[in-house]
Amino acid sequence: MACRAHSGLRLRWALVTSLTLLFAVIALALSAARAATPSPVETDARRHAIHEAVEQCAALVEAGDHRKVLPMLSDLRRGLAKQAEGEDDSARAAQRDLPRVDALIARVALDSKAPQKALDVVRPYVEPHDTYNPDHADCYLVAGDAYLALGKPYDALMLFDWMAGETQGVALVRAAEGCGRALLARKEFQRAVESFRFALGYARRYAYDQEALIRRLEGLLRDAERLADIALYGEDFVRYRDAERLRRVEGNPAAAREVYLEISRQLTCTAQTTT
Repeated sequence: MACRAHSGLRLRWALVTSLTLLFAVIALALSAARAATPSPVETDARRHAIHEAVEQCAALVEAGDHRKVLPMLSDLRRGLAKQAEGEDDSARAAQRDLPRVDALIARVALDSKAPQKALDVVRPYVEPHDTYNPDHADCYLVAGDAYLALGKPYDALMLFDWMAGETQGVALVRAAEGCGRALLARKEFQRAVESFRFALGYARRYAYDQEALIRRLEGLLRDAERLADIALYGEDFVRYRDAERLRRVEGNPAAAREVYLEISRQLTCTAQTTT
């Protein structure tokens, strides 16, 4: 009990320390942004501070800690927007950082079930789809997800497909994943399988360090393949095949029996409603 309590205290202290450091990093970034003529050393410190602030905010967004991260993102955005008004190297760097901060703000809105708000945040970076800007990649991805949440899979597909043709690396993998999800929403299951298969193969070859992304793609591919088989062969056939796999390959006859019984009950109900 004492060990668990001590461990809990250490975890809470680590969290407090991390948040304290994050506030300090943002404060450093903003104070540096207000410097009129920063020296090269100050410029490097500012760039490092802003980079660290953005990365830590991204980690908090990924963890779903929206209550803490949104004020930080707002402060960071204000500082960057002010800095971006100039014409020197620092201003150009801020102009490159702003889209990612806005993409994080939009992601928070999307996760909070406000897809239209998310789309409005990133729209200036996304429309029109004429010239691809790699600094806007996160904005394109959030916009595509917002289109899907708004029930506009065709718009999402057009955006993700355009992005996939213009980029490479992890951005290409995520754009291809987006194409697959948009195709699933349009019930184009075989094309979705092809998109997920491409994304997974590319990720395993060129983004092999992105373990969470690869696991997600593996799950999406399995689901898409199953839906494609159901569309082609029918749900009863696919469920029977799943039961046989449980029995023969995985050696789990009890689980297979439950699937057989469910298929039997479903067939009985179907026969009774048609007579």
